[in-house]
Amino acid sequence: MPFKKGDKKPENSGRKKGVRNKTTNFVEACNNFDLDILACLIEDMKDMAPFQRVDYWAKLLEYYYPKKKAPLEIGNADGEGFKIVIEDYSKK
Repeated sequence: MPFKKGDKKPENSGRKKGVRNKTTNFVEACNNFDLDILACLIEDMKDMAPFQRVDYWAKLLEYYYPKKKAPLEIGNADGEGFKIVIEDYSKK
């Protein structure tokens, strides 16, 4: 019997108390390897040509620095900006 909007939530539904989510389990599993990722990356780079190293770092930096959004341009069809008029109607 599928759940319908407005029905009460069935008893014992959802994650049980104390059960960890998948992300927590994954992070713990990665930490148990005791692997120094940065040292591995630097060791791999020793065998690369200089242009490959630059390309490698450029690709890695995409995950470190956030990507910038395109600038937002606001205006009408003519490319002119909007004129904002504020009137105080409380005094009239």
